[in-house]
Amino acid sequence: MKLPKSVPLTCPEPQCGSKMILGIVSNAWKEQAEAKGRTPANFAYFCARRPQGCKSLVWANDDGTPRGQPLSRETKALRNLCHTAFDRIWKSAGTILAYRKQFGNKRLRTEDDHRRAIISKLRRIAFFFMAHHLGLPEPEAHISRIFDSPTLRAFLDVASGATAISVYDWWEAEGEALYANDFRAAVRAAREFNRNRRMTSPP
Repeated sequence: MKLPKSVPLTCPEPQCGSKMILGIVSNAWKEQAEAKGRTPANFAYFCARRPQGCKSLVWANDDGTPRGQPLSRETKALRNLCHTAFDRIWKSAGTILAYRKQFGNKRLRTEDDHRRAIISKLRRIAFFFMAHHLGLPEPEAHISRIFDSPTLRAFLDVASGATAISVYDWWEAEGEALYANDFRAAVRAAREFNRNRRMTSPP
């Protein structure tokens, strides 16, 4: 397999900073990626000091472009903690079923329908909640858009102290008045994205 043209990348580990080199991914690595629910790649960037024990890695597309930004082990660990704390908020949205007449869609008939509607809406609201408390624009308050440890730690602190009910109460008290237009725009963008994905997906 021929290597594509590479791009300059530097190892993100604070004590390293070496060049990262594009290489071919072994079948064993691809199987490990699939086992973790990730899309395997044919290529990846490896730290030049890998023989000395540095394990930094960035998956690459077939044209040699990296699939993401190089992240240190500390940043990756913080991101995982942030995901756990944030997901706990919206995945527990069923705890606010008592509010479903105000919060959910009245046309939905079953409790499961209400739960799904509440979870979907609360997840979107939770991003605005995080943006508000971090002082960031909503698109920048997504974990995938945060690359520095101090902001990730701040995200973790806010998310760890929040619950489905506290996020809902914030939205009712002030969030909706502040972000109503942005929320509707985000909903429209998500619907358009899902519509386009269905149209381009193979039958």
